[in-house]
Parts: sequence; structure tokens; C-alpha cells
Amino acid sequence: TINLDLSEPQTGPSRALFFYNLELDSEGTENNKFTMGGAITCTNNLTITDGEIDTGSNHALSVGVGVADGTSGLLVGSGGTLTCNSSAVEVNGLKTTGGTVTLPDSSGSFTVKGTAHSGYGIHDTSGSGNIVHSSGTVTWDTGGLSTIQAKSTFNNITTATSGTDMRWFDSLTLAGALTVAANTDVFEHASAGGNLTITGAVSVSGKLGNSDAYSAYEFGSLTIESGGEYHATDGTTTCNGNVNVKSSGTFTHNDGTFLWENTTGDSITGFGAGAPAFYNLEISSSTSNDIFPEWDFTVRNVFDTNVQQIWIHPNSRDVTITMGFSDATAVSTGATTAGLKTGGYINSTLKSYQNHLNDIKIYGASQVYHAKLADAWLTFTHTSQADCTWYIKNLNVQSTFNTTHTAKTGSNAIIILDEDCEFAAFDVTS
Repeated sequence: TINLDLSEPQTGPSRALFFYNLELDSEGTENNKFTMGGAITCTNNLTITDGEIDTGSNHALSVGVGVADGTSGLLVGSGGTLTCNSSAVEVNGLKTTGGTVTLPDSSGSFTVKGTAHSGYGIHDTSGSGNIVHSSGTVTWDTGGLSTIQAKSTFNNITTATSGTDMRWFDSLTLAGALTVAANTDVFEHASAGGNLTITGAVSVSGKLGNSDAYSAYEFGSLTIESGGEYHATDGTTTCNGNVNVKSSGTFTHNDGTFLWENTTGDSITGFGAGAPAFYNLEISSSTSNDIFPEWDFTVRNVFDTNVQQIWIHPNSRDVTITMGFSDATAVSTGATTAGLKTGGYINSTLKSYQNHLNDIKIYGASQVYHAKLADAWLTFTHTSQADCTWYIKNLNVQSTFNTTHTAKTGSNAIIILDEDCEFAAFDVTS
């Protein structure tokens, strides 16, 4: 162990230095700074008890990488400070007990490689703001299970290396983006997790969430790439931007609510060939919203909005929106919202916007317990001379069933009752 007991600021030599254990403990209460003049590698521990280590402009720092004993890594005490500037920093793990770590900016990198500090890749419970993100990216590259528990806000987090599992305790907040790479998992602790808040984009090529998810999740946008999986919380997932489930992407509802909080004219696109099923799908906006389904989708319980209208754009194929549960499961697992025995309740004005020959089908899954439509408007708009057809079945229309039609000359608005439907009243306009 080398102990730097500084009585005044110092700058290291302009060459690479190698240590087993390195500790900075400034003399008295002076909190002196050690500025790196070249790269430093600590094969076991770096401890900053009192004072500051500054990496210089961009000198590399490596701590405990490759050590598998679960104890080697970077420790910043309550009187310590680490400033990373634009450096490439890799650690077996990071723990703070009240000190300050300023992570590398976007020109640098910070990589967590292991499970130092008893299984934690990052452990900071002493207070928010102890870790400053500097608009950079943390790469989680452990190749196994490692936990993050931190009160501070990070910018971007990206997983890497097949087999990497990142689990969070308490809550996890990102000011930037979350990228879940293929063959990696990100999930909350089964009993001690917390809210997941991502201001920016969430891109999932691996797996985000699992069947134990229960906290509130909020994303700037959500893209489930081909082969990616999002296992939603059984609470509420809120998405404030575009939603895109690509072909072979998987969305698992986990009996939770998906709230699309759209205020900027964004859209839900994709859905792929997996025909995803939502449990509750809620859309909140002061403007119109667009859904561009490339495949069918299902809402098991409530499809509810407070928007002016929902535009459904079939994308080169007919689209079926299925409401509720089948007869076999309707009584035992159906929702109770609005007095239902089955999951099937639509409270929205649905509009089609078509410039090609594709139809929209709104089907209740149960022949016994029809899905309810509380606000039953179907609107047709055409930009070509193509006919537009709505197919409906197993629906219980609670209000007057209205239609309106705006189209080019030569196009027709058609409603086909595929099977039984119930209507409080029926009004077909021109």
C-alpha cells in the first residue's frame, strides 16, 4: 500500500504508474489535490479518504479490474473527491460514503467491470449529488450479476458483454438514455427495488424488467428492438414519447398499466409480428395521437384516453385490435373496471386515416361478455379513392354509435358486423 499523505498539492510524473493499493489521505484538514500526470493502474484498491485526485485532462485510471474477490475497487470517503474530466476510467466497483465523484464527460468513459463492495458495482447511499454525471455515459460491463444503489442521478447507462445483469436497489434515475444490449438484463430487486426514471430514450435489445417488477417506470421514449424484451411493471409504465415495438420484439404487460403521456405529437409504431397484449393502455394528451401498427395488438382490460381522438394508420396490412379475455378466462381473470367481468373497455374516439386498401377490426374476445365502448365514434378519413372498412364484433356500445366520413369522391366508408354487437343507439351519417 502506498499512502499519499499530502501537505500541499502535488502533480504526478508524466508516465504510467502502477500500484497494488493506493490511498490519498491529505494531512490535517487541508484537502490537498493530487493531479495525475499520466495513467494510473491500481490492481487492487484506490481509497480517497481525504483530499482530491484529479485525472488531469484525460489520463486513464483503472482500479481493481479483473479481481474477483468482491472487495477490490474504488472507495471515496466522506472527505474525498475524485474528478475524472475526459478520462477513460474503469473500476471493479465504486463506493462513496459521502465523498464526491465527478464522472467523465462525454469525451471520456466510465466502465464498471465487476462486483466490488459485496456485489455492488456502484454503491452510494449517503446522499443525492455525491456522484455528478457530467453528461457522460456509464458502461455496465460485468459479465454477471452486479447491483447499483445510488441516490444520485446518472446521465446515460449502457450495458455490455453477454451475461451482464444490472440490478437496482431503491430507485434509479437517468437524465439521459438507457441502452440494454443484447443478451444483457436490467431489472429491479425483487423486494427492495424502486422507481425507474429515464428522461431520454430507452432502447432494449436484451431484457428490461422481469415478472417481479412492481415499481413505477417512466421513459422519454421506448424502442424494443428485434429480439429485445420489455417486461413491464405491474404498476404503471409511463412513456412520454415514441413507442416502437419492432418485429420479433416482445412486450409483456405483467397485469400493469401502460400510460402513453404524449404531448408533442409522437406516435406508437411497430408492434411487430408478436401481436403484443397490453393489460391497461391509457393515452393522455391534449392533441390527436397516432398509432401506426404493423401488426395486431390486444388490450386485455381498459383502452382509455382523454385525448381528442386516436388515429389508427394500418401499415400495409389489415389490423385487428382485440379487447378483453376469451370466454374460457373471462369470468375468472377478467377486469372489474366499469362493472366488467371481462377485460374489455374502450373510452375513446377512434379514427382511421387510410390511403391504401387496409381495414381495421375492433373485436371483443369473448362472445359471452362483450367488450364495452363508452364513447363510440368511428371516423373515416381518406386521402385516396380507397374504401375504408371497420369490422366489429362482440361489442357492447354504451352510447349512440356515430360515424363521420371525410373522403375523396369514389371512396366509401363501410361498417361490417362480423358477429353479435349490442347498441344503445345507432346513427350513421353521410
